[in-house]
Amino acid sequence: MAPTSPYTPGPISAAGAFTADFGLPGTLPLEQLPGLIERDRLVMTKRPGMRQKHLPFRMNAANGMVLSGGRYLFDTFDQAEAYRAWAQREFVVDGVAFFKRPYFLNPVVLAWHVVGAHDFHALHAGHSCLRLERWAVEDEAVFSRLQASWAPLQAQAEQQGYSSIWLLQNPEHRQVGLVTVTGQRLASAGSISQPPTEATESLGAQLEAGGGVRKLFDRTSWVLTIWQPHSDSPETAALWPNSPPLPRP
Repeated sequence: MAPTSPYTPGPISAAGAFTADFGLPGTLPLEQLPGLIERDRLVMTKRPGMRQKHLPFRMNAANGMVLSGGRYLFDTFDQAEAYRAWAQREFVVDGVAFFKRPYFLNPVVLAWHVVGAHDFHALHAGHSCLRLERWAVEDEAVFSRLQASWAPLQAQAEQQGYSSIWLLQNPEHRQVGLVTVTGQRLASAGSISQPPTEATESLGAQLEAGGGVRKLFDRTSWVLTIWQPHSDSPETAALWPNSPPLPRP
């Protein structure tokens, strides 16, 4: 089947991905976030090859810290890697590099090769909650199994009603990643710190069944905004699937 546009359901012809995770202090007013995000979007979406971004949002109920970052797809791996280098070293606002901003706490950033990516629902309908999992690869044979793992993972995701699934690999840092997206929507502001729990069974159980991997990271978040860099309409260039109750511009 020929790949489709990244903004309609179907296989996504992206070969590169980028993920970022960091904390934001609980003292940062939430209503300020959309304005900061929109300022960055106008610059970041002009980077070569960017196809889409899901921006995660989760609050730690104990200390009020917001956990955020980004899940991006790019046309090529080289473009994803170039974006990582640019964001870390060259994107400077008010004299401060992006990931050196004082309100970004403990950022972790990675560029990825995409083994497979598929949207079962369009971005504007059903992309409200997402999960990122990362595994350390302890046996190089894991990388040779990934392509064969993609079709069963994709089929299972479709059967279980997922909106999207991306299978990622980073041989340089010996990691495998899995992004899954659902249509579960935030119902009230009181549930910001309680997205669907990571205790639910992961599609990554398939990856773990073959051995050779160790779970490093597992976070489920609400989707605050989705960027569509090539949208012809300002109304769809940035989607805000959980707003309200989450803030939006």
